Amino acid sequence: MTTETDISADSDEEAQQNFALLIQQDGKTETTLAKFVTLLMSYRYGLTVETAGDFIQAATVIRRHGRRIRCVFVIQEKGISARTTVPALSLAGTIPLFLLFPGHVCNDMETAIDAMEGVHLCRWELAFASGDESLQRSIGEAMAGIDVSALVLEDGDLEKKVKDRLERLDTLPTLPAVVLHIMRIISDPKATMAQLEELLMRDSAIVLKVMQVANSPYFMGTSRAGQRWTLQEAVVRLGVKKVGAIAQQIVLINTFVSPEDSEFDIERFWQHSMATAMIADRLLEEEGVTPPEEIEFNDYWMAALLHDCGKVVQGFFFSDYFERILRTMDEKTDFSQAEEELGGAITHEWIGELLLKKSDMPTHITRAVGLHHTLGERTAPLTGLVHIADNMAKEMGLGLREEEPANYDRDVLKMFGMKRESARKVVSDLSSMVKTEVRRLLKECMG
Repeated sequence: MTTETDISADSDEEAQQNFALLIQQDGKTETTLAKFVTLLMSYRYGLTVETAGDFIQAATVIRRHGRRIRCVFVIQEKGISARTTVPALSLAGTIPLFLLFPGHVCNDMETAIDAMEGVHLCRWELAFASGDESLQRSIGEAMAGIDVSALVLEDGDLEKKVKDRLERLDTLPTLPAVVLHIMRIISDPKATMAQLEELLMRDSAIVLKVMQVANSPYFMGTSRAGQRWTLQEAVVRLGVKKVGAIAQQIVLINTFVSPEDSEFDIERFWQHSMATAMIADRLLEEEGVTPPEEIEFNDYWMAALLHDCGKVVQGFFFSDYFERILRTMDEKTDFSQAEEELGGAITHEWIGELLLKKSDMPTHITRAVGLHHTLGERTAPLTGLVHIADNMAKEMGLGLREEEPANYDRDVLKMFGMKRESARKVVSDLSSMVKTEVRRLLKECMG
């Protein structure tokens, strides 16, 4: 039974939320645009999206949330009244109103709304273009002066604001609790082998797969072929960090299950992610590559496995936009560059960083995921390692697409004492082994 306390708690939580109101008619184009708006509002601006099928429903939403509505979108085939409806939806010009109409409807309405504050016409035909009239650019310019996160709390605690904002992104998945539990154990210098064993033994399916992977030639070595380690022996020989990372990998691979209506190639995604992890490992352990500072195995293994996790969110829940990114790619344009051509406001790096922040993943891993393409002014060694390994995987034909081009940063290569020529040699030397082991380990990890 719902109590007054429960209702009060729900009201308090809602009172801290900020909203985007989306008024949408049915139709293929309308649905595609609505999904993109939801993606942008949720992940870039931290707004909860409320939808309405008509203006009567929209009025109800406006009465309920009042000034907590930060912007409104109308997506339909016909225009609206500039004299009555536009002022009502824009709260008398105090919040941005985006009118997403076909081009000819926009032409008809331009004169009527020309002098109106905060009203933005967006043509369907140019919504995903790369120019100034694209939907993403229009929204970015209109929202630039609105600090949505600052409206969440009044105490000025930035960290608390960010955490609160992330917790309200209901469409953002979280990593399984066991992954974070293992992370805490292997990150604790005082942790014991017994603690990891005790945690893993709670799930016999995980233990079985950990044993299969730990006994693979990649981790055991080809010279020990035919031998079989027990879980305890694997922990002793490989160490808590490696066995813990293997267990996390298994849990993650069996957690990201593609929805039935999604065409996202989850197996290809994991092939690339595992290849990136293996390459990072081989660079440090066998290729003589020396980072500016020591990088722990579990840090680079997990950062590599998760570096593209934002693509999972795009591919699973916003497939229309994801497919548009893929269509923008060519032999000279990788996924990240295609995102930039489409506006660059909600990249897979951005979404991945939000996902890991919401899951309380360690900051250095979160930053490596969020910067493995853009890098930032001072690239951290972990970020640089993931960047190099990611591009090497693409050169091996193990990108999200087989022909996806590599795009190395020269300064990052220099940080690791490498040049473009030496990177090509490493790719040539490791390609066959990585392809073989990725297929083998993925098969053993998947349920």
